[in-house]
Amino acid sequence: MRRCSVADAKAHLSRLITDADRDGRETIIERRGRPVARIVPLEAEINKRTREDVVKDFDEAINALAKVRWDGDSASSALREVRGGLD
Repeated sequence: MRRCSVADAKAHLSRLITDADRDGRETIIERRGRPVARIVPLEAEINKRTREDVVKDFDEAINALAKVRWDGDSASSALREVRGGLD
């Protein structure tokens, strides 16, 4: 990950955006040596999952598992059934 000053970012913004878009390169922008902003590829930011998203999905999967009939079914087939319901 590249780091640059606000002045450098201002002078080379087009290149920083091109690098993010084409190469997926992230850049931290610093003011007086302190990070203040970040340029990232938009697609990477959109697809980033938060911890809260993961916990919510996990809780939903646990709740779905609680509804599965376990008598006569193997655990793996029950898990596949639940997984199919999550799509």
